[in-house]
Amino acid sequence: MENRKLIQVNQELLPSHQRIGRDFFIKHTSVYELFKSQANAYPQKCFIIFPEYNVRFSYEELDSKITEQALYLRQKRIVKGDRIGLVLPTSPDFIVLYFAAFREGITVVPINPDLSPPEIDYIVADAQVKAVFYNEPLSKKISDVRKNTGLSKVAFINTSDISITDPKEKAELPAVHYTDEALIIYTSGTTGKPKGAVLSHLNLLADSQVISEWFQFTPDTRALCILPLFHNNGQVITLLAPLSAGGSTVMVPPKTSLRLFWSITKEYNVNWTSVMPSILAIILSLKLKRKDSSMAGIICGGQVLNAEVRTQFENTFQVPIFEGYGLTETTSFACFNKFPKNKRKFGSVGRALPSNDVGIFDENDKEVAPGKEGEICIRGLNVMTKYFGLDEVNKKVLRGGWFHSGDYGYIDADGYICFKTRKDYLIKKGGENIYPSEIENVLFGHRAVDECAVIGVPNELLGQDIVAFVKLNSKCTEDILLEYLTNKLAHYKYPKRIIIIDELADLDDIPKGPTKKVLYKVLSEYYDRRLKTSI
Repeated sequence: MENRKLIQVNQELLPSHQRIGRDFFIKHTSVYELFKSQANAYPQKCFIIFPEYNVRFSYEELDSKITEQALYLRQKRIVKGDRIGLVLPTSPDFIVLYFAAFREGITVVPINPDLSPPEIDYIVADAQVKAVFYNEPLSKKISDVRKNTGLSKVAFINTSDISITDPKEKAELPAVHYTDEALIIYTSGTTGKPKGAVLSHLNLLADSQVISEWFQFTPDTRALCILPLFHNNGQVITLLAPLSAGGSTVMVPPKTSLRLFWSITKEYNVNWTSVMPSILAIILSLKLKRKDSSMAGIICGGQVLNAEVRTQFENTFQVPIFEGYGLTETTSFACFNKFPKNKRKFGSVGRALPSNDVGIFDENDKEVAPGKEGEICIRGLNVMTKYFGLDEVNKKVLRGGWFHSGDYGYIDADGYICFKTRKDYLIKKGGENIYPSEIENVLFGHRAVDECAVIGVPNELLGQDIVAFVKLNSKCTEDILLEYLTNKLAHYKYPKRIIIIDELADLDDIPKGPTKKVLYKVLSEYYDRRLKTSI
């Protein structure tokens, strides 16, 4: 890669919750400048592969497509400061529009194509996008979205209709600064409507740079992108972090790639991927045989990684898992276990990244001593600018110069962060705080259990009681599983009931989101709706 003068981030330009008490340097002022720099350094090198579409681009080829698409955006009078919605699957269309928008200083609003028309409608309106791009299979859904008269000024563009009137016209690069808005990613909305987390070019550059350096990515690194591109994990960990090192990425459809996981890894010589913990459990349950010799490690986060899942996966496939922690609001990860594998500290999600600080605060917003539990709070260059259009919410979650995550955990004496649970998922039974992962970890150790999830349910005397949902891989009963827990947990942590999903007529799997994150809220709603009166 060409030698470049490092750019010291002027932290006086940043809000207080993005500042850290030390200098930080980036290599580029915008995401597209990062891409262009790598395209200049490695023009003929393969950058991205889409096996599903039988398409691959070198850096130079993709840059040509990006420049054409940037010209198209200008011809449609979509310019710097505007926003576009991408209702697209993981695809060449998504990638080209993504970088073309960044090139022009246009904000990208990625939207899950599986959302319903009213949900898409809400995000399009809330984010105030100027145009929505979609592909032909989504035409019917977009037609329903367009029935909303409030969106009459929004341009809806089928990617198959994109054409450039004068492809030889030159599209000069506009000035894009690292503080400029790059993305608005809508959170899953565990309570109320989803919120749009505004991420700047600096957020993306800082997080991808430190992750690339943390795991020692090189130009030879090839990542496998399983998680969808409307999610920031897919974008940052398996696209922008390899890009930061001049590496490459293989993009596969999240819904169909798991059965072919090791075949794809072997065929494309993949070194790294990033997954949710439940994906590891799914791959284990498929009884797949490892076929490659290239996979160096798997990045994992999003929910608690059960020790039993990690142990089984590593023993079966001989691939180390590096657990970390982060949120949409921290651009992706904010801490990681150390690389290489002998530096990991099991039971923790690692140490804070160089781009940010992590603190634990009590209910009075006072930082607590090492080892004491409280709310995990983060500040740094990878923390979002704000929630879009939510001034009062921003005052609350960004108070005191920290982002308040709503997650529980502690930092040990060595500076390692231990994530326990979301506040929403904490079970409070008879005055005791119980973490679902404690019970899930033990249940997963039973050979008949493929997957499990634990929730708190209302109890008049105790406040809450415990219910576990399990999916089996062989014949087993509730009584056998309850007996299995004996002496493996404190008595107050025993579930009131273990519900075997295989025996339910209207629930055939533990509900998960598009990134395979377990949807505890959906399980709780199912329990209230279908099982509350029968237990």
